[in-house]
Amino acid sequence: MSEEIEKFGNFAKGRKEFYRKIGAKSLDEAMHEKNNVLTDLESGQRRIEEYLVAVEKLRSEINNKKSKIITRVLEFRKIRDLEKDLGIQEKILKYQEEKLAEKNELINAYDYLIAEEEKLASLMVEASKENADWDNKKKLELQEEEEGRNVSKLASKHGVFFIHDIVDASWKPSANNRAIDTQKLDFNDQLDILHGLEPTISVSTLHEGSKQRTFGKGSWGVLLSGGRVLGGAPGDAGTVAVGLKDRRFHSKESATVRSIDNAILRKSNWSNEEVSVREDTSYNELVVENPEIAGVYVKWDNEMPKLTEKSEIFLKNGNGKGYDRWWEALPNVLERGMPLFVLNRENNTVRLMYDINPKERSFKVTPEYDPSNITDMPGVYKQHRGKEEKCKAVMRVFDKAVGLIPENEKDKYIPDGTEKGSSNLYNIH
Repeated sequence: MSEEIEKFGNFAKGRKEFYRKIGAKSLDEAMHEKNNVLTDLESGQRRIEEYLVAVEKLRSEINNKKSKIITRVLEFRKIRDLEKDLGIQEKILKYQEEKLAEKNELINAYDYLIAEEEKLASLMVEASKENADWDNKKKLELQEEEEGRNVSKLASKHGVFFIHDIVDASWKPSANNRAIDTQKLDFNDQLDILHGLEPTISVSTLHEGSKQRTFGKGSWGVLLSGGRVLGGAPGDAGTVAVGLKDRRFHSKESATVRSIDNAILRKSNWSNEEVSVREDTSYNELVVENPEIAGVYVKWDNEMPKLTEKSEIFLKNGNGKGYDRWWEALPNVLERGMPLFVLNRENNTVRLMYDINPKERSFKVTPEYDPSNITDMPGVYKQHRGKEEKCKAVMRVFDKAVGLIPENEKDKYIPDGTEKGSSNLYNIH
């Protein structure tokens, strides 16, 4: 089929010159001219027949007169005139025959042109269909590709939470971030940058009910409800942030959809060995662009009070453990309108906190949430993601994050005092 398309493609390229030679500007005009030529051809044929009859009549008359000597002498002049007329008629006949031959050639050219145009049109229709089929195939492939990178769909497919630890300690992974000096950022700064600028970040996934770990050693982090996964590895991928939206892998293989699934399942790209995600205790790394925050989580271990739904849970200093910093940080989260969750480190289950009372240091928790509850939470978690709140978040850290903000957007983030207002959505006692 490609050879036919090339053949008629070459014909189509020379079509303009061919049209010029036959005196037509389009296929419709060529077909119309063909009909005119056919009419002329019929008329020419009739005229030739008439000329042939006249010539034969003249020849018969001349021969008849020549056969008679007396008539020939008496009518010599007439015979000469007749012979002259015969010569003229023979020339006319020859001319008409030549014109007729030209008309026949022209009709053949028209027939060829029409046939080639029809073939070309047929091939163009077929080629267009092939292109449409190819486009639909690529569209489906692209759709499958994007579904394989969608945080919400991956959370549902694998039954995992997408989490990002916020490290607020003297040790921070600054070497892996060339875009900003994380040593100068406290917990609130990092939360505002995540919320306001949605940088491309490293995350881990946790299977509900598993013993899997997270990358960071801190107590705080965020749960993601959306975003696009760029790639991943079953362990530490060693990615490096070189810009607000640019975080790079060491290997191109890590950026494939297959690598994303394998990273979540803790499987190597080069091995078919089955891994028990429930018993696995490692952490993985995936890179997510345009992350959407569902809320903030605080890690909970087995030395802390038991989490019982609907019952009031008190978290006070004692038995060698102190929670002063924990309670000092909590109001900052709530003032930003962020839902607050508890992530149980024993089995990677998640619950939402409510009826929070910083004075009494108590709160209540909901039943366990599954990953789809996090990605599909109605209403409340989206309220803190409006443009106004995101802008205020950046304004609060403008001086520290100014290097991350694009030049054409800096003007809208300059602090003006409005960023200090509270957007608390929760009943704090």
